[in-house]
Amino acid sequence: MLTTSVIDGTNIVSVTLDGSVSADEDDAAQREIAAVAAEHGKARMLLDYEGIDLSRVEPRAVWEDLKGVRLLGDIDRVGVVADSRAIESFAEVLGAVSAVEVRAFGHQQREAAVAWLSS
Repeated sequence: MLTTSVIDGTNIVSVTLDGSVSADEDDAAQREIAAVAAEHGKARMLLDYEGIDLSRVEPRAVWEDLKGVRLLGDIDRVGVVADSRAIESFAEVLGAVSAVEVRAFGHQQREAAVAWLSS
């Protein structure tokens, strides 16, 4: 399931992934990001991998998911929340190959991720 919400008073779209994602959920997330970007110029994304064991997901698969975000040009920062050492390396690589600033945070650092996205 993929759920989205906008953090009140910000341009941060919180996207939580927990299990599989339907096309309708993906489309709804894309629309939410587009609306926030239209209102604020750019959107920021808090990407929370809740129920996914990222140690069993190849970084390339996560990259393909993010590459599929049609509005990546509308996003300037992504805070990835997950408890996985692999995601830290992935965030560094993604930040190096795109204009999007990416940082990884553990689940216990969710508030730090929101603070970084807000700065």
